[in-house]
Amino acid sequence: MDDAYEMLASLKGESLADVVIRIRSKIAKKLLTNFAGTWIMGYKEEREIFGKILELWRKLKRICLDVDFLVALLRGLKNSIPSGRKFQQLR
Repeated sequence: MDDAYEMLASLKGESLADVVIRIRSKIAKKLLTNFAGTWIMGYKEEREIFGKILELWRKLKRICLDVDFLVALLRGLKNSIPSGRKFQQLR
């Protein structure tokens, strides 16, 4: 990548920043808020997108519940494991 950039820079005689500024100056400037708004999509696309979001949300919930369960289980096991003198007496 660096070699390609160096070769391009030597041919054009301008830095990457100069290239970006030159190209960007040819594009009509708009405020970022001009790009905000609704996304025009069909019913099928909407169902697919929100269906996927719901599916991922459910997976995340299951993972979080599994983690909560494992933490609770490990805490319970930790409290039930004999330690020190009690452990010696059980052996």
